[in-house]
Order: sequence, then structure tokens, then C-alpha cells
Amino acid sequence: MSGQSPGTPTNTETAQSPPTTAKTPTKREATLSLGETATSSDGVSVTIAEAAVRKIIFTPDVGGGTHKRPASEPDAQFLGFDVETAETEISSLEFTAVLDGIPTESKVYRTDFVPGHSTRLNLLVPVQAVESGAIEWAVSPDEHYRWTLPDAVWTKLAKSPEFETEFAVPESIPRGEPFAASVEVTNTGNRDGRFLGIVLDQGAGSLPLVSEFTFPVSVGETVSRDLSGRAVNSESGRATAIFDWGLERQTATFTVTE
Repeated sequence: MSGQSPGTPTNTETAQSPPTTAKTPTKREATLSLGETATSSDGVSVTIAEAAVRKIIFTPDVGGGTHKRPASEPDAQFLGFDVETAETEISSLEFTAVLDGIPTESKVYRTDFVPGHSTRLNLLVPVQAVESGAIEWAVSPDEHYRWTLPDAVWTKLAKSPEFETEFAVPESIPRGEPFAASVEVTNTGNRDGRFLGIVLDQGAGSLPLVSEFTFPVSVGETVSRDLSGRAVNSESGRATAIFDWGLERQTATFTVTE
């Protein structure tokens, strides 16, 4: 009879490798209050503070020009917050609104042309009732930080101001004289709000005739404002002014006289 050496696997046995344990990525997350600073695993520190909800904002992210323009969307508003960091450009950071614990797809609008290391950013969010809100900084899928919004901020997301406007200009303005106009704004929504607008010169490459202006309008209130702008330099004849507040544009014509 032929024998087998001890310890030699038979045809019904297989050699087994030692078991290995897969490494589970370490999650890194924290919940903070506004004004507090989070520091990521790669040493970037970010502070978020002073959050607010606005129906209209001024931003360089609309219009494609060299001037800020008003931005506003139906059934939505902006969750704005101040961001500060020393280690990197703010434009390289990823922020999201978290409503009732669920991150939302939120388009980011800048306040400054070049955010740099300190700026205000604005997340476009839907008008909806929520029971909690936060701003999230996602460093990676396994690392994120959330700043909890105070009740005074997230409760405003359930309601929104709605504006109806009237825009008027004089029949004529002498060439070289300051542009003049008037606006009337009524808030037909269910929350007090701040109105923002601008008046552009259609015949001058949409340059501002009246730079950014803003004023508060309470629910049910109608506010009238007289506007004064830069000198009218158009050639004699008919000219067109464009009143822009983001959600709507209105035009009015006037005669430029010598």
C-alpha cells in the first residue's frame, strides 16, 4: 500500500488562506451652531454665520454682464449665509441646504464676483413648511459638517413675500439731467419681505440708470419710492428704461430732449 505524507491535502481538501477584514471608511461628521468653526481632516477651517431668508438677492450669477442683477424664482426663495475660511477659495467648497434632515439639490448663487475667503452665499430652496433646517458642508461622501439653523430662520421657509409692481417714468428728461422714475410695490404674500430692484438703460448695453435699491414691504402693504439715477446721456429721441427685480422686467419709454 502506498502511504500519504501527513499534512498533505487530499483531493477533497483545499488549502485555506487566513481570513481578511475589509477596512470600513471612517465617517467624520459634526453638528454645529451658526458662528462655530469646523475643521476638516485635511486642515481646512470653515465658519458659517448670519443666515437669513430672502425672496430677491443681487448676484453676478444672472445676466452674464459686469454688473450684479436681481435674482428671484417663483415658488422658491434664497437661504443666505456668511462663509469665512482662510485656507482655500470659498468657490471650491460644496454647500447644501438640509431640510428635515434631507439634503436638497440647491443651486448656489454668489454675492460677490470673486468670493475669496469671506463672502455671502445663497442657496435656492423651495417655499415649504419644515420642522428643521441646516447648512451642510460636504468634504467627501464620508465627511460632512452641518450648521443648525435657528428657529427664527428655518420657520421663514414656509412662507414667502410676493410682489406686485408699478413702474413709471416722466414723459421727457433733458439730456444730461439725472434719470428719474417711480416704483410702487405691494406685498401680496404671507410674509414680510425686502424688495430689491435695478433700472437699466436698454440703449446703453443695459447699463444701470439706477443702481441697486432696496426697501422693506410688510404683508398687505404698498410702498412707493421715487428713484433718481445717473445722468441721461442718450441721443435725443425716445429711450427705454428697464425695471428689473428678478422675477419680472417692466419697460417704460421717455423722450430725451436737448
